[in-house]
Amino acid sequence: MRIQAACLSYLARSVYSALFCLATPLLLLRLRYKAKTNPAYLNRWQERLGVYSLTPAITCKIWFHGVSVGEIETLFPLIDLVQHHHSEPILVTTTTPTGSMRVSQVLGQRVQHVYLPYDLPGATQRFIQHFQPKLAVIVETEIWPNLYAACQNSDIPLLIINGRLSEKSVKGYQKLPWLTHPALAAMTQILAQTEVDRARFIAIGADSQKVSTLGNMKFDNLITVEQISQGQQLKAHYFAKRWVWLCASTHEGEEAYCLAAYQALKPVIPEL
Repeated sequence: MRIQAACLSYLARSVYSALFCLATPLLLLRLRYKAKTNPAYLNRWQERLGVYSLTPAITCKIWFHGVSVGEIETLFPLIDLVQHHHSEPILVTTTTPTGSMRVSQVLGQRVQHVYLPYDLPGATQRFIQHFQPKLAVIVETEIWPNLYAACQNSDIPLLIINGRLSEKSVKGYQKLPWLTHPALAAMTQILAQTEVDRARFIAIGADSQKVSTLGNMKFDNLITVEQISQGQQLKAHYFAKRWVWLCASTHEGEEAYCLAAYQALKPVIPEL
């Protein structure tokens, strides 16, 4: 039975890889299209294929990955803490130019930064061979079969932190068990935001012994004096004598709760 499951998983990942290879030209064209409004999308595009200009390669001890600004902001306090106690080289990868820019603004030369490659077998293997991380830390929900297989083959401990899964994502992953289960089996530990998220990771095939609840790390972010000053300036310029209702970084379904709360407050605070 195990041999059959392993064969099916290998076949599924082979088909997945072939389809990803076929889609790669379209992904590169998508970068070019996005570059019309944000030219930064074409910067260092070779990195998305696992080709890096850093020669000779500087190996890193810890590799952190966050897709974009939201995930990267979650990482900053953790990276500060790690660097306070350890001097090992750190690699940070992102997917978007905005995430890349934020890493440069906040961390500068304290870390290495590149784009995460597409989940192609060759690209992920080149990435691992180039940087040779000793620990991989992924923020929130990133499940990449080839990347995780490359980590497993290189005996790299793999963590998901601040993990979350929407109900829609669960349904999608459950349709692809031959891809999802081996990827999750490569995980060393999954630290979920809530008990609901923990249950969802288990529902898509994660080992219950490897999934625990840590809470939402975004609440650990420190608000700097500079950020407070910028907020006060913004308020003074645009909203000096007004109440402001702000719903930021919401997820699907949360806007309805925000609107319900707004409707309840409006009679009490007419100027809101």
